[in-house]
Amino acid sequence: MQNLTPEQQIILDNLTESEAEETFPNDWDKEFQRSILSMLLNDKNFLLQSRDLVLPKYFTDKAQKTICELLFGFYDEYKELPQKKYLIHEISHKAKDEETKLYFEGELNVLLNSFYPGLESRDYLQKNISNFAQTQKIKVAFKDSMKVMKDYGVRDQETWDKVSGILRESLIVNKNLDLGSDYFADVESRYDALEESINNGEKFITNFPSIDEELEGGLGRGEIAAVVSPSGVGKSVFLANVAAWNMLRGKKVLYLSTEMKQDKIAMRIDAITTGIGMHELAERRKEVSKRLSKMAEDYEDKRLLVVKRFPSKSADINTFRSYYSQVTIAGFKPDLVVVDYVGEMKDYTDMPKHESRERMVGDLTQWCAEEDFALFTALQPNRTGKEVSRTGYIDDDHFGDSYGQIRPLHACWSLNQNDKEKPLGLMRVYVIKHRDAESHYAFKAQSDGKGGGCTLRMREVSIDFYKRELNEYREKTSSQVELDAIEGSDLPQEFNIDA
Repeated sequence: MQNLTPEQQIILDNLTESEAEETFPNDWDKEFQRSILSMLLNDKNFLLQSRDLVLPKYFTDKAQKTICELLFGFYDEYKELPQKKYLIHEISHKAKDEETKLYFEGELNVLLNSFYPGLESRDYLQKNISNFAQTQKIKVAFKDSMKVMKDYGVRDQETWDKVSGILRESLIVNKNLDLGSDYFADVESRYDALEESINNGEKFITNFPSIDEELEGGLGRGEIAAVVSPSGVGKSVFLANVAAWNMLRGKKVLYLSTEMKQDKIAMRIDAITTGIGMHELAERRKEVSKRLSKMAEDYEDKRLLVVKRFPSKSADINTFRSYYSQVTIAGFKPDLVVVDYVGEMKDYTDMPKHESRERMVGDLTQWCAEEDFALFTALQPNRTGKEVSRTGYIDDDHFGDSYGQIRPLHACWSLNQNDKEKPLGLMRVYVIKHRDAESHYAFKAQSDGKGGGCTLRMREVSIDFYKRELNEYREKTSSQVELDAIEGSDLPQEFNIDA
């Protein structure tokens, strides 16, 4: 931050509150108001949640009031937080003299330097900001009413009509409430938005045609999807593929991990994007670097993927929100967020685990809708789901008390695999839920996750390919043990390799 010279600091220290607009006594002291404005300047999510509650005139200090006006004006136009240099530039036009300019800049430095991205202070301010807004709005209304009575006289009925309107409006805290879409009035805008979304390619793919085509190109902005499978089948590999293929389509991806190290995730994505096997990456590092540099040539902004790890059970939705705010302030605005995965997020205290997981998914759903990015995550089934994955499909019946996890999702798929499929990387993908498209169907897929040259790439395969791979595997092993898990009577006919 830009520091004041000793001479400027002396002048600033000698400035009195005459430079701050005089007003009536205020229970919400200057330091509390400073905390609110500091959070608004630095935390975009806090600004989004508070924008319709707070007005610049609620701040009693003139410098804070002016800075809030500049902040809101910039955000309303550009939908981003302003940099300090913009605020300094605008302050120079707003200040009536050099001393006022110095006072405003000094207050701006304090506001920017006093921000700490801790969750406790954020939660405290979030809980109290509605009360602050309501109190300040009533005080402003009282002051405006006094002016009306002074200007028009207390005996005029028009005076009391005006006062009544002012006081009535003061009780509505959220004046800019979005009432939603007017069904009959918004027909054209509704279809214009749909057409624009299709034309701009604002879809996020799984790279499985049976899913992406059914979803008319993939998941949309503000939507959340999850993949479900037992441990070791491929949830994290699936998410790494989602991150890689969407990044290669020019989408900005933020990958949040709650279990795996950042470098390990990055190396998985290296293998997927370059086609070089996981165990060959180190010895072929120059080739990896060359291929990635070649890919990046097509994109003006090279920052397409950021990977961040949080220790297991340490991160909740507030952790993600706070980190996201810092990332966007630094200039990285994701189109897609991957959360790997819900099961390793910090559980809510004082509630059963299944209720905690349901709330986590609900929080993630709300978050992606507010910020307008797509979100992919992963879930784990219950014990019954793990067993059925070997001979059939994990479905919405296999979540027990945690069924509520699926309810907010726009899409959900399960990866199913048994001991015969695993060495071949084969699996059966089942569509548990597509909110606006067909659900409850299956297809085959394969992950290149076998051997030293594995690239971890996932792809959809045909039924013929699937059967042929299994038959060849059976012949190679010369085993007399029938493929019970594949040919069992509990398995749908289409998956019997001899059918």
